[in-house]
Amino acid sequence: MGGYTQSPGGFGSPAASQGGEKKGRTRAQQIVPCTVSQLMSAVQAEDVFKVGEVEIAQVTIVGVIRSTDKSTINIQYKVDDMTAAPMDVKQWIDTEDMGVDNSVIPPGSYVKVSGNLRSFQNNRSLVAFSVRVLEDMNEVTSHMLEVVNAHMQQSKPQNMSAMVMGVSTASCESSFSTLAIILTPFRRTMLHERKKNLVLLAHEKAITHELDMDEFVTEFSKMSRKLML
Repeated sequence: MGGYTQSPGGFGSPAASQGGEKKGRTRAQQIVPCTVSQLMSAVQAEDVFKVGEVEIAQVTIVGVIRSTDKSTINIQYKVDDMTAAPMDVKQWIDTEDMGVDNSVIPPGSYVKVSGNLRSFQNNRSLVAFSVRVLEDMNEVTSHMLEVVNAHMQQSKPQNMSAMVMGVSTASCESSFSTLAIILTPFRRTMLHERKKNLVLLAHEKAITHELDMDEFVTEFSKMSRKLML
């Protein structure tokens, strides 16, 4: 699949009010990192989805492909990030540009999906404009950091307009601090039950690869979700 370079994104500033009477609505101006659980629980009003008080349009999720189905016009994936049931992802096949890779990514691959949230007959899905295989499993950790940071910043309206994912030192330090809190009980459990170390190198954003990645993502996602309740 064609790669995609994500611009720094996050929850945007309040939209301009019309006629000076309506209150401005907070919209995400750029791509928002999310979990499947957030997308499934997002409040919908007609074609608008809201996570908390923020309208979202384009989002990214990171997960593992559980199944695939290819037709002549699209490729459908089920992507699982362990926060909810696997998300349906649809990517249209470009039949005009011969340079586009329309091959199917096999099940078991970890991917980053960028697309638009849609709902049809009460079934939510992502219409993807990019499905990219992860080059480094640290991207799973990075994505979760961005999700947590986005939630923290979204919970502080006064900082909404200044939010940029992972740009400022302060926001990075805050995210790494939150991640350390999330991982502490998990690390202790693994040391006790499986005698393995999960070493978080916060400033290098790297983890050891001794731990089974599916197991790590499952536990990490559970703890991240609890933090955002």
